[in-house]
Amino acid sequence: VTNAIAISGTESQVTAALVDTDTKVVAINATVTISGAATIAELTAIDAAISNTVSASAVSDTAANLVTNSGGYVTGSVNVTITGSVTASQLKTINDSTDGSITLNVTTDALFGTATDLANAFSGTVTQHTGTVVITDDPSATELQTINNATYGAITFGGGVTFTLSGTGSVLAAALNNVTNLEG
Repeated sequence: VTNAIAISGTESQVTAALVDTDTKVVAINATVTISGAATIAELTAIDAAISNTVSASAVSDTAANLVTNSGGYVTGSVNVTITGSVTASQLKTINDSTDGSITLNVTTDALFGTATDLANAFSGTVTQHTGTVVITDDPSATELQTINNATYGAITFGGGVTFTLSGTGSVLAAALNNVTNLEG
């Protein structure tokens, strides 16, 4: 195609140009760049109106929609905003999909999971978490430090978890900062 056009704008502007029946233009070969955040459904609707791909630097949606990631929009360095509650498993999956920042609109959710999954969920740039974190297995000092650095909430351990931590004094101090039910 020699006369392909590039369309860029906010999600609502691009939706009006390509999706809304009353205002849309036919631009099947357009290259589309979305400024600002859009939901997975909005990106999917715009994507269906063109034959090229849609580029967005930010996606804002529920954790369930972001995990499903229909259309593969949460990838690369896309920044993500999770608009409601999130589980540790969902946060890990979303974090595994993007190198961009992750904003938690709800920071108070109680998160449960293995130390590895929780550390992976909090890796990268994630909004400071303030809810309780429950670790269900034996953490390493480094995993516990990563989790502790990401939350101001209490860190507890699921029933019967016993473990030995080893590391430098600074790693152990950072790892144990918010731990509330450690004995031994």
